[in-house]
Amino acid sequence: MKVKDVLIVGGSISGSMAGFLLGKSGKDVAIIEPSDFPRYKACGEGLSKFGYDILTKYGLWNKVLEDNAVPFYGYNLNLKSGANFDLSYNKSEGYGIQRYILDYEVQKRAKEYSEIIPEFATNISRKQGIWQVETCNGMYSSKELILAWGGVPKLKDKSNLKIISKNNSLIERYGLALWVKGSWVRPSNQMINVFQEEDLQILTTPVANDILNISIMVNKANEVLKNELVERAYHVAERIGFEISEIITSKGASAIHSSTSCYDIPGAYKVGDALERFDPIGGMGMTNALSSAVLVSKIINAQFDLSIEASRAQKSYFDAYSNLAWYYRNLTRLSFETLVNINPFLVKVAESFPAIRSNLFRVGKYLTHKKIGALC
Repeated sequence: MKVKDVLIVGGSISGSMAGFLLGKSGKDVAIIEPSDFPRYKACGEGLSKFGYDILTKYGLWNKVLEDNAVPFYGYNLNLKSGANFDLSYNKSEGYGIQRYILDYEVQKRAKEYSEIIPEFATNISRKQGIWQVETCNGMYSSKELILAWGGVPKLKDKSNLKIISKNNSLIERYGLALWVKGSWVRPSNQMINVFQEEDLQILTTPVANDILNISIMVNKANEVLKNELVERAYHVAERIGFEISEIITSKGASAIHSSTSCYDIPGAYKVGDALERFDPIGGMGMTNALSSAVLVSKIINAQFDLSIEASRAQKSYFDAYSNLAWYYRNLTRLSFETLVNINPFLVKVAESFPAIRSNLFRVGKYLTHKKIGALC
């Protein structure tokens, strides 16, 4: 049995970020991740300014990412009522960047300070305060365990998973992300365009000069064939002035909403989508993954270095996370509730007084930025 200080199940952006930070601080870390990187992952691929700042602060924003990032300057919202208004700003609000590139670059840095185990976790147990993670080729143990396996547990034996209730998300949706190659027949508006239709929402995010990410969210109750969604993707691309020459690839995603995970292993830390999944319209998904990884690494380092009792450290982590996620949730809901029409009053305000809504976003983003700076 191999003994580590920390085991991380999942090596995408949050797992690799945590592995990088903990390993760099001197902890013996292993990341269990069966997928080969780089790989495509269903995602809106809009990296908020907050996420960019975290990557920059910890030295992970490099020339490769800079060369493959496309700045965007806000959101252009198209409501199903026919109203159109924008939340545009003079400064960049973030970057469109493919997870294919971002995850790979972060995992490369994680490999410098932690071991990557290219295997599938088959069973997780805890005996006398020590975690044991079994893979197809061996057994690993550690003092602490981080679950970074996304919204759906990557575990063959789910018998010891605890199902916990979700918060009051009113709509469950499923996603399809397409990466399309082509050319602009008119200049790009350098915005993330969001289209609300009767049964779905569509986001377009430029992730290269000739590549567009088109993410489609469908309400769970509706059954739409994939070829119908592709047809709508072509229609939306045409509306923003992008002519598709080919579909590079497509990926689907499970339920998408802002909610706590419904799967838990008591005593384990959780980061990213394993902890809480954010709607892509709010743009907080990747930022949540990065910031939760920073928070958990700080808490675990303190726990090891200062001999803090495990349950106290766990409480400190979830308290700090809840404090930060409150800001993410409210920024997400400002856009989600308007576009999905959960709150008709907000829709009316957005249509009648777009300047008010723009100022709400400005204030919300300013407060969020301050909170991230203080905690991360």
